[in-house]
Amino acid sequence: MKIVLQNLDNLNYAHSHGVWTPNVDAAIGFSGVVNALDYAIKRRLVNVRVAMRFAYSAYDVDFPPVHSPLP
Repeated sequence: MKIVLQNLDNLNYAHSHGVWTPNVDAAIGFSGVVNALDYAIKRRLVNVRVAMRFAYSAYDVDFPPVHSPLP
């Protein structure tokens, strides 16, 4: 299982600051959902969601999107 951030505009995954990848294996793996949310908020990312990706996609989980950063 891997916790990632997914861009809802193009469905790519966060690879590094400002870089997105279509490959979930190349994406940043976060240690928890809160860590992924902190990363998105601190970098003012919009229209992204936290996702849990499993080897068997039937178990994948998508959390509600993060639409706007804190002021």
